Amino acid sequence: MLARSSPLLPLKNLSAKAVTEQQGMSKRLFDGVALSGDNLAESVGRAQQRLDRRAADAAKQATMIADIHLRDQLRERQRLAGESLSPDLRHDPDFRAAARAYTPPPAPSRPERGASRTEPAYTGPEPSVLRNLSLVDVPPPTAVPAGGVSRGSIVDDVKAALTNLGVNVMGRSSWRPRYGHDAEAHTPMKVTVHHSAGSPSHSDANVLGQIAGWEKDHVKKGFGRMGYHWVINSLGTVVEGQGMELVGSHTRNNNRGNIGICLAGNYDKQAPSEKMIASLVGLTAYVGARYSMDTGSPDFVRGHEHYVRKSCPGNNVMSMLRPIREKAVELVLAQKKEKPGNGAFVVAAVTN
Repeated sequence: MLARSSPLLPLKNLSAKAVTEQQGMSKRLFDGVALSGDNLAESVGRAQQRLDRRAADAAKQATMIADIHLRDQLRERQRLAGESLSPDLRHDPDFRAAARAYTPPPAPSRPERGASRTEPAYTGPEPSVLRNLSLVDVPPPTAVPAGGVSRGSIVDDVKAALTNLGVNVMGRSSWRPRYGHDAEAHTPMKVTVHHSAGSPSHSDANVLGQIAGWEKDHVKKGFGRMGYHWVINSLGTVVEGQGMELVGSHTRNNNRGNIGICLAGNYDKQAPSEKMIASLVGLTAYVGARYSMDTGSPDFVRGHEHYVRKSCPGNNVMSMLRPIREKAVELVLAQKKEKPGNGAFVVAAVTN
């Protein structure tokens, strides 16, 4: 009888029948091992096929993504060049070459958290809109009531300062503010320029609606009221938001003594209009003169991104900020020379 613990025994200890059985058992064992090897090889082959299919799918997807990216680049190149778009750019024979030739504008550089962004140097000629701004006849200042500065007198003075630019100036009541709290009073010492980073405003009615919407948004954020002191649209229209005699809510940790001027639109994506820049310069000069700001300091006029980590008021305004500040300083100094102590003056667009 064969021992259970040893299925394969030496042949010399077995009968002929047992030897035959032992040989059959050995063959079945070897056949099983061979079959397992074949199954393993087949499994490995199927796994390799799956990996190959996945790699092919990934390569196909990467090609599709590259095609979409190139198509977007070509669309942007054609848009900037004013060309008509092809109905199906994917089948354009020059698609890849044209798209690769296009170099998209660099993304706005952003400083590290907590650090300010360096103001870009302006190396080009003075923009014509600034070159054509001049100070003209200085009118008498609006009388300030004995009880203090009134918003009405400020709006009237801004109207007088910008009257020759042909732009509208509207007070806070024009957009019917619905919210408000008793903000602290302050003494303005500098100006910060912002952009709304949204849709541009090409009409007075539109900008008034935008401001009303911003007021609701600012209240939800806990500001208590409209955060900006002034808003300017593409027509050069100037609208009072928060009264300048009160602390605004537009630049984190830098609101006290800081006048916030917001340009309606996204100036990473579009260029500001000449009317908008002219109103910005005139308004900034008026504010600087009225509050005797230190116009010799670079902090006299800064972009919002100088104080926080974000692109604001956009690259297309930041690139002009230095000549904008210099022109505002020039107007303030001219006003002081003509009428020392007089806080009202008129800015005009002149034709050379």
